[in-house]
Amino acid sequence: MSLKKIILFIACFPYLLWGQGVILDSKTRSLPANIEKADTLDKNIQLEVFYQQTDIDTVLKATITYPLVLSIGEKFCSYRSYCSYRQDSLCVIKKAPTVGEVTDVYNLFRDSYHHQLIRNIRRNLFIESFSVFPSRYRCLDSTAVFQWTLLPDTATVCGYLCHKATGPFRGHVWTAWWSDEIPIDAGPWKLQGLPGLILKAQDDKGMHHIEATSIRSPKLHFAAMSTHHWRKVTREAALKAIYEDATHPGAGMVAAGLIEKKEPEANAKKRRHFYSPYEEE
Repeated sequence: MSLKKIILFIACFPYLLWGQGVILDSKTRSLPANIEKADTLDKNIQLEVFYQQTDIDTVLKATITYPLVLSIGEKFCSYRSYCSYRQDSLCVIKKAPTVGEVTDVYNLFRDSYHHQLIRNIRRNLFIESFSVFPSRYRCLDSTAVFQWTLLPDTATVCGYLCHKATGPFRGHVWTAWWSDEIPIDAGPWKLQGLPGLILKAQDDKGMHHIEATSIRSPKLHFAAMSTHHWRKVTREAALKAIYEDATHPGAGMVAAGLIEKKEPEANAKKRRHFYSPYEEE
């Protein structure tokens, strides 16, 4: 792998790397990583919540579980992969990490979760960043409103007494367990709108299950987001791009003119990537 590709993939697109560890020679490891600059959104993170998110592809009959982190601040919340969280931690500690240091973090914590959700709490606006190789996209979502029905059932999640609520959202009916012991209107993914923190949720189709594993005071006291080199699209275009990338692997590279479409449509469909949508309308 050339140096140019290494820096492109690790420094700019760490969440695009699939499954395989990256091995570097000693010279490459010592080079500066040149991590892409991110703008700080919130310097007062109040709580970090760690979740296990399990998604199921009902066509491939495959299951993936991701470790994710919800960082809750005064103005913004951030929901992203644990790998991304640890890379930010490295940048705080090292200030200017090397390619080798960034690679080591990726190899240790790598996952295939390609998204980051930022929620503007005051505006109730979600900023969703994702990648369909070779492009990076960002869309805004100001219509993520849940109509919850509160139910009398209770359960204990992560050591906290939780209450049950259900509500439909874009093709799924969600069951959420929230705790008034943590009176913060927040939750994993786009789940929110209840009197307390959502610690567990699952949908009626059995495709998604998210549950908190630990809660702590923040070790990273800021929420940041890269605002450079991202293509802005509508939410509808984002959903279509993610679907096309999963069901027609390589479509993004064909559209960008990087490769030619040579194989028959039937063969492309056989190479379907993992696809487990949270929004279907």
